[in-house]
Amino acid sequence: MVRLIALLSLLAVACGDDAPRVPTRPEAAPTPESEVATEARPAEIRALPAGTRSVSVEGAAIELSGEVRALLTLDLDGDGDRDALLVRHDVEAGRVAITLALREADRFQTRDLGPLATEGCAIDAAALSQPSASTFFAEARLSCPDERPSLTHRWALSKSAPPRVRLTTSTRDPAALAFATRDLDGDGHEDLEATLTLEGADPITFRWLDRPGGLAQERGEPTATLDRLLRADAARGAALAGMLCGPSALVRFGAGSWGLECPERATAAAERATVDTLLRAGELLAALTALDEGGAASEAALDAAAARGVTLTELPFTYRREPSLDPTHLALAFDGEELIVFGATADALRPDGLSRPADAEPLPIRSDDRRFAVLGVRDRCARVEIALARAPTDDSSLSFGSRQAAHTVPLFVDDGASCPDRPSPWRVLGWAPQGLLAARASERRVVPLTTEALPTGAPMVLGASDPWPAPAQGGRITPDGSTWILERAEGVVHVSPAGVALWRPAGWSAGPAPSAAALSADGRRVVVLRGERLFRLSAR
Repeated sequence: MVRLIALLSLLAVACGDDAPRVPTRPEAAPTPESEVATEARPAEIRALPAGTRSVSVEGAAIELSGEVRALLTLDLDGDGDRDALLVRHDVEAGRVAITLALREADRFQTRDLGPLATEGCAIDAAALSQPSASTFFAEARLSCPDERPSLTHRWALSKSAPPRVRLTTSTRDPAALAFATRDLDGDGHEDLEATLTLEGADPITFRWLDRPGGLAQERGEPTATLDRLLRADAARGAALAGMLCGPSALVRFGAGSWGLECPERATAAAERATVDTLLRAGELLAALTALDEGGAASEAALDAAAARGVTLTELPFTYRREPSLDPTHLALAFDGEELIVFGATADALRPDGLSRPADAEPLPIRSDDRRFAVLGVRDRCARVEIALARAPTDDSSLSFGSRQAAHTVPLFVDDGASCPDRPSPWRVLGWAPQGLLAARASERRVVPLTTEALPTGAPMVLGASDPWPAPAQGGRITPDGSTWILERAEGVVHVSPAGVALWRPAGWSAGPAPSAAALSADGRRVVVLRGERLFRLSAR
């Protein structure tokens, strides 16, 4: 029986059958054991401490300048040896980048990918990761000086041969962003998502599709998202736009300017939200500085920031302007309890509301010897000057306001300034023995002058706690320099030992911006000229 089975087997082998045969793949040539091990090994990833200046991979050093904060090693170019990605901080250049190090024999060839500025900040930590077979993520977290918010840079890289940066992003605290990859359009390629988390808002996810030319953001974004948020809730949408749009934004895609490419409606909302936030935080001077730089604020935020207990009373007087006179620095001055008004005529208004011809021209801001007075401020884009004139010798003369300025003295020079289409924020407050006292919301200056009202040096910038020189003579400052004002479209900024306050009584927004102002010697009353009408503001 055994012989019969063996014979049948031999016949089957010899004769074959009619079933088709499936061809087999030729055996591959043996692969060196070391090469198999290299390809099978996963990426090795390490975070490195501050001050790490050199690293080596499999016995070969990677020569770099600056410090290395994270390292990932893997065969990145398919040649069988181990290459590296590094998060490198070039301290001298002030930037952080992903350095690609490709091994060639016993050394590495390096080049930087996606460099981003550190903006004066220091790296706290960095990380590299490989979330999928074809993608790397990198991150650098930085702390910043001067109480600026912390900064985080992120990179998404493709594992092509060699790797390349697909996207860079930056966020400022408290914003946070996270990358993720998945096939969003079913084409078999990994697309990219970035989910942004902001305070007081639901997470927002931005998507980029993988295309032959690189990543392409979803059509219509981020405009569609911002428009949807603004329509749903104007106030919350404006606050969110403030975090996403403009130079104060908390997010950036790419290495350019901060902020997303926002529609005009969202940009305007962002500007309002930025200033409104400052007003609600009590940062009045910072908010007004932002307005001087072209920002905007909502009437509601300005009203909320206004000082309480300020009353507004219209005075029984109609101002008649001298056509050649700029009233800003000439129209109003207190003389004791009386208000001197200078226009087509010079009048003195008594506290009881009655008026009489003034004994002399007001000369609100004049030198101690009364020989010179301020005509006004001339804002010539990058150069701001104070116009001075020699005062008339005849006190009854009304020609002072219409005469040409005797000369000008420089107050502010900025070669990089543009020409803003808005009134100058600078006001001359008064005249002290040390020179002219001038201010705007963002700074205070003293212009030193000789006895002939000529400049003796560059204007001096006063620090936040520096007192004004005294005694001071002028329409916008008390004699001891402790209290001063700036009249603005938003209200009157009243600065005193008690703090900075916005005098903006109810109904203020209904009238035109004030064109002149005067402060009483006790600092408790302000008179403003609005159009042809005079109003007294008093603190209770």
